[in-house]
Amino acid sequence: MSSVRQGRWWRLVRGVRVASLCLAPLSAWLAFPAAACAQSQDAPIQSFIDEIRTGLYAHDVRRQQHADEKGMDVNAEVLFARPAIAYGNTFADVVLNPRFHLGTSISVNGDTSQLYAGVTWDMPLIDRFSLELSFGGSLHDDQKDWLGRGAFGCPLNFRESASVGYAVTEHWRLYATWAHMSNAGLCEPNSGITSVGGRLGYVLN
Repeated sequence: MSSVRQGRWWRLVRGVRVASLCLAPLSAWLAFPAAACAQSQDAPIQSFIDEIRTGLYAHDVRRQQHADEKGMDVNAEVLFARPAIAYGNTFADVVLNPRFHLGTSISVNGDTSQLYAGVTWDMPLIDRFSLELSFGGSLHDDQKDWLGRGAFGCPLNFRESASVGYAVTEHWRLYATWAHMSNAGLCEPNSGITSVGGRLGYVLN
């Protein structure tokens, strides 16, 4: 096996490890004793995990300075419950009460994978639709050489995303998502990765 292929396999293995870390809270929640869930409807259990999502992204749809980045990403994300704070104002309740998220996007081709975290704001639209915006940071494992540097400059970049969600049932959600990672020109180069795809979410609370 060539050194390039070995490197891609090693990066994929590291990505799987990252996904395992991200999904550890889900495993812990599923392992919670069933007896603890036998509570009355008047006092339902509130999980510190609010929502779990997984899906597929088209990896780097722009393909600018790094056209060899291609294929698909497997995405997994956990959103934690918001603080129990009510401001009595719709705008303040949305802007000042986001959810913290932790996630990973793993390239199935062995290209650049990400581990990211940040905050997510969501607001209802018409009927069962909702709009969601997020902002945070992303660690990536890119090791390509681009004029003596990696293709994405800094090892820690900014990450933002936008999603339109649809509530299929009380607990299940479908999302169409756009996500972008770059360094805002703080490092050279600043090529970035833009991915789009769909995800399925399960709301616990």
